[in-house]
Amino acid sequence: MTSKTKSFFVLWNGSDDTMPRDERKSLIDATANGLVEPGSWSFGRGYGDPERGDRVYLLRTGNDRGLIGSATIVEDGVYEDHHWSGEGVAYYVELLWDVMLDDEDRIPTDVLDVALPEHHFPVLGSGTRIKEPSASDLAELWEQHLSDLSRRTGNPWMGGRPTTAERRSGPIPLQRSHVRHYDVTGFAGGSAARAEAEAVERLAEFLRHSGSELSGYRMVPGPGLAPLLADLYDRTNNVLYEAKASSSREAVRMALGQLMDYRRFVIEDPELAVLLPDRPSADLVELLAEHRVRCVVPTSSGTFEDVEPAPSTDEGRLVAACRNLGDPAHWFRPLRYRDGLALAIIDSIQSTGAHYTSVRNVLDRYRAVRGEAAATDGTEKLLETFDAAGGADQWATTIGNRKPASTRAGASLKATVIEQVARALTAVGVRTAEDLRDAVADRGDGGERYARVKNAWTSVEAQSSGITWNYALMLIGIPGVKADRMVLKFVSDALGRTVTATEAAALVSGAASSMGVDVIDLDHAMWRFASGRLVENFTEPGEPNRA
Repeated sequence: MTSKTKSFFVLWNGSDDTMPRDERKSLIDATANGLVEPGSWSFGRGYGDPERGDRVYLLRTGNDRGLIGSATIVEDGVYEDHHWSGEGVAYYVELLWDVMLDDEDRIPTDVLDVALPEHHFPVLGSGTRIKEPSASDLAELWEQHLSDLSRRTGNPWMGGRPTTAERRSGPIPLQRSHVRHYDVTGFAGGSAARAEAEAVERLAEFLRHSGSELSGYRMVPGPGLAPLLADLYDRTNNVLYEAKASSSREAVRMALGQLMDYRRFVIEDPELAVLLPDRPSADLVELLAEHRVRCVVPTSSGTFEDVEPAPSTDEGRLVAACRNLGDPAHWFRPLRYRDGLALAIIDSIQSTGAHYTSVRNVLDRYRAVRGEAAATDGTEKLLETFDAAGGADQWATTIGNRKPASTRAGASLKATVIEQVARALTAVGVRTAEDLRDAVADRGDGGERYARVKNAWTSVEAQSSGITWNYALMLIGIPGVKADRMVLKFVSDALGRTVTATEAAALVSGAASSMGVDVIDLDHAMWRFASGRLVENFTEPGEPNRA
């Protein structure tokens, strides 16, 4: 039988310089499992017009002479590169190894000499053309030799060839740079195959560092059918990966089709993922998501991340924007005054339209006056400091500051508003932080007391928006959102439109629930981000981070 493709001998002198032992061992192991490995090999002067699909047979020279491997050329022609010896240049072909044997499993050169009487031995140069009928005779001899090895070793995967032995779907050893033969010849090409293999190696290294046990995965569609080989299987997390060298529509659609095919034969019912070199277009991410397939891409820091489809709701878009806030475990935590209603009133009112440093200064001066008792002061003790100072104006000078409560002409000082809020709360029976928490708890029982207390606060000058009221509740530990201008900015930027304080508060609360984080912590992280402050604190790992 005459072959339609050309065949060539390439030579190896047995030196570790041209094929290190560990590399050869990897090739032997991979091809013994039915995998193919991308590579290149010197091709003499580059004569013979090697083309994609042509066959290459590797002859070992020197000791243990004989035929030890075979490969298929995957790119037309040769390319010039540095000589393997380090001196001058050489010509190389790109190929896929399908068989690499141990020396003891070789076909000795003297057997080849007898079997191929029309070919002249010894072969003197790498890239020597094997003419007909010797090429067809060699192909048959090699096939018979591999069949004999398969029967002798009980390995049905030798060279990826079908045999009568039973084949089962399941994990197989993960080999370096393995790719499927049809991916290369049918779609990707040799350079793409190398890119896919390198991407798989990088992902495998990343997953190993994360504690995953990895393997390949071989699937058998049915009797007499060629096996399917997946790029990577994360056995720990039950994820099957398919890699592509391009994020194009053609590549993504091919990967999706392959994974849909694989899923039918994997008994573990794995999660499916496509590994791409960069982010594909949004509609392709949605296409993968519709079929429950993850889209994984490398990051600039050497890790890998999932590309999520664009959220379709405002809350989803806000949650997506919250990825910019970093790891919630490292967020700065806002100050809270569990038992300090006086501090909560001062902080909430002083913080509007002000740099927080000025708020800290007021709080520090109040603590200096009250000492340790400040941590549990209620409205009555707060009002005593106003009486001792001689009124709100003097309190503003000695403890507070001269900041007005609003931008309205003639607006009262914030100190005046603090005093008025304290007196209003006292008048409705709220003197401590616990009293205020009890009033808020009343919301679920008709809410009359809650409404009365809230109205007492929001009826004070410049407090009708309820922002300081909500913030004070947060400061004593009641979940809520202070939808000030910074939080509004964060939410508006995330949605690409202006939002109201009420809408922002609802969205932030919903996002916190979706993310599984404390809504007060999320509010504070948004505030820090929008105001240009650091969101994460790594100075004291494991300790609560205070703003």
